[in-house]
Amino acid sequence: MSIKVIGLTNEFGLGSSSSGGGGMGDSVTMQTMSIEKPTLTTEEAMFGYSRKFVGSAFDGDGDHVSTDWRVFEKMNDNLKVVVYSSLENTSDITAHTPPWSSSAQFATSGLLKVQARYRNEYGVVSRWSP
Repeated sequence: MSIKVIGLTNEFGLGSSSSGGGGMGDSVTMQTMSIEKPTLTTEEAMFGYSRKFVGSAFDGDGDHVSTDWRVFEKMNDNLKVVVYSSLENTSDITAHTPPWSSSAQFATSGLLKVQARYRNEYGVVSRWSP
């Protein structure tokens, strides 16, 4: 009898290990699943803000099912305030158009940073993009 256990991780790189339980041929196999964090690029500026965020191709185990998008304002080294997010987005998994792309100027006094992370069909989430 063999039991397969799948371990979930957001680290990139596959690994597996197995340990025998002795006795009647029982064994446990551990496989690690992973997703590489996306790299983002921006397209077209409007009012000084990007109209579209584009993520790199999904690189990981399983199917890419959703993406978390967030924009935060960096006030100082210790304070970051999330000003917009679209979490577990299943329709914009590789590119996202923020709401200010067709509206008036997005008001902010600080530096905006955009991040994304990918989620696969098994619920494994990558790290946030840099």
